[in-house]
Amino acid sequence: QSPYPDKPAPEFMFEVTEEPPLDQAYVEPVPEKAGNGLEMPELKNKPGVKVALDKHEGTVGEPVRLTASGLPKNKKAELIWNTMRGSRVSGLGFGEETEVLASVNTDGDGRLSYDFRVPDDLGGIPHRIDVKIEGEIYGQAYLRILPSIVNLSPKSGPAGTKIQITIKGGGWTEFDNAYYLTYDNAYAGYMCAFNSEGDLTFDVVATGQPGYHIIDLYPGIYRQKDKDTDMTLIPQLTYATDHPGSKMPAIRMGFWVTEK
Repeated sequence: QSPYPDKPAPEFMFEVTEEPPLDQAYVEPVPEKAGNGLEMPELKNKPGVKVALDKHEGTVGEPVRLTASGLPKNKKAELIWNTMRGSRVSGLGFGEETEVLASVNTDGDGRLSYDFRVPDDLGGIPHRIDVKIEGEIYGQAYLRILPSIVNLSPKSGPAGTKIQITIKGGGWTEFDNAYYLTYDNAYAGYMCAFNSEGDLTFDVVATGQPGYHIIDLYPGIYRQKDKDTDMTLIPQLTYATDHPGSKMPAIRMGFWVTEK
């Protein structure tokens, strides 16, 4: 039944069982094969300087510790957070912006340590953190923000119930900016995360017979050059092996439609 009859059409066999549905909301693991072509610029550290994070990726609000050594002794260091701001659709453009995460003093051995929480910002491409002293960058590290489910409510109700879904950690590039929503595997629409600094809020109306109905979010591609097909502009079910972006995972949720 594909609208593209020239494309491969494999056959699928499904076994219907009596098992209850998997009634939980979760973000799938970050796909290993997707986004293999993404290469971030090499970090620039001065000789002898080491900057490390106790985790290289996490969801908004997770605790992170940054440590650095080999820095000038007893100096004030600024930790600079690099991000992107702007819009593709407003005509005003976009670009890199920075803000100071914190100011930390190095000790007598040229070391520093700082505990913070993953900022509420864009996901996808990792953010660079610069360690700057007296206006000069001494070391750098990368931190990627992963998508997370902030709100799914309500979780049950009769047909016609309005469901609100809020996600943090959406990206900004054309590969990780948009999440595409399906309801019972039917495409319902997409939203972009760039203008809202990584936040996505979907308003969904529950439909269907009483029982459990699945809601999924898949990463898509914001634009494509080939206009002969729209296969990259719809939910990409094979994202885990085929999506060329920065390793955005699918998100699985559901809703119980009740009699009343």
